[in-house]
Amino acid sequence: MFGFNSPVVSYYKRQLKDWRENCDHWYKSYIEQKRENINLKDENEALKATNEENIPPPVYDDTAEATFSVCFWTMNAVSIERVPVVPGCHPKVCTVIGYKKPDGQIADWTLYCDLDTHNALAVKFEEYARDKREVMMKSDDKE
Repeated sequence: MFGFNSPVVSYYKRQLKDWRENCDHWYKSYIEQKRENINLKDENEALKATNEENIPPPVYDDTAEATFSVCFWTMNAVSIERVPVVPGCHPKVCTVIGYKKPDGQIADWTLYCDLDTHNALAVKFEEYARDKREVMMKSDDKE
C-alpha cells in the first residue's frame, strides 16, 4: 500500500530525522548545563570556604551593652579607630585600640561597642595623649 519512497513514509522519515536532531540538541544542551552546574557548585563551595574565614565573631547582646574600662597608660596605647569588623563584608563596626607591647611591637585590642562609647573612649584617649606628650616634654627638659 505504501512504498518505501511514498510521501507518507518520506514525511515520517523527515519527522524522525528532525526528532533525532532535536534530541541531540537537547542532550548536548543538558550536558552543557550539567557541567556548568557542577562548576558553579564547585565555585560556590570555594566561596563558602573563603567566606567562613571572613565571618566576624558574633556580638552578643550582653556583650554589646557592656561598659568598658580602659586604662590607656597601662596599655601604652598609641591610637584609637572606628573600623568595619570585616572590611567590605559586614556592616557592623568596632573600635580598635592600638597599643605598644613591652617588646616594642604594635598590637590591637578590639572592642565591640556603640558609637557613643567609642566617642567617650576617644575623648579619654585625647586626654591621655595630651598628658603623655606633656610628660615626655618634661622628661626631655630634665635631660
